[in-house]
Amino acid sequence: MKLLVKLLALVLLAFPAVSNAEEIDLYNLKGEAVVYIDTDKELAIYTWDGEAVSYLVDDCGPKCFYIYSWEGNHLGFFENGIV
Repeated sequence: MKLLVKLLALVLLAFPAVSNAEEIDLYNLKGEAVVYIDTDKELAIYTWDGEAVSYLVDDCGPKCFYIYSWEGNHLGFFENGIV
């Protein structure tokens, strides 16, 4: 659970860069890629170790997604490429 909280905190501090059509990398403030959004697998957010930590729901407007934990908790928004 502590790992999940740390990873989600990193996501909330991250900013994105599109690396290719299948994934969107999310970087922390130090410029380190910490997680990525897999656009081929229902918009799940994964660590680089392959652990799915959260997912996106396209329901808050154009270019806007809700971010949810797998437990169903709302964590934030991903809008116009910004977490």
